[in-house]
Amino acid sequence: MGNSTGRSSNAGCPQVRARALEAIILSPGGSIPEGAADHIGSCPDCREAISGVERMDMTLSGALRQVRTGIPRPSTEDIDLILAASRLTPPAAGLLRNIRRSVNRMLLLTLLVLSFLALCGLGWVLVLAWKAARGG
Repeated sequence: MGNSTGRSSNAGCPQVRARALEAIILSPGGSIPEGAADHIGSCPDCREAISGVERMDMTLSGALRQVRTGIPRPSTEDIDLILAASRLTPPAAGLLRNIRRSVNRMLLLTLLVLSFLALCGLGWVLVLAWKAARGG
């Protein structure tokens, strides 16, 4: 199988590269499997491809390390404020409490009005009974 550089590529190159790339991805800075390392030592195409991936891995690792160190850690006071805020009653709970209180007040007012109407009806019955007893 030919390539663009004019060098012939071994039929096992894709498998060797896949094993080597997997080793690099799973353990950056780790060692390439023995069989793959032997092949990479003798195959210039694979050696070039793997060294390019290793360079890219080192570049990305360095960039990520810089990003991680550039992000300031929260202070102890900030952490305490965040934890204190997380313990506060959530706004939805306050809203539900206000709705429940309003519904309870409306229910109480309704019961008071109905009780007043029942007392008025009872009073009217007593007045009619008193008038009937008086003979009028």
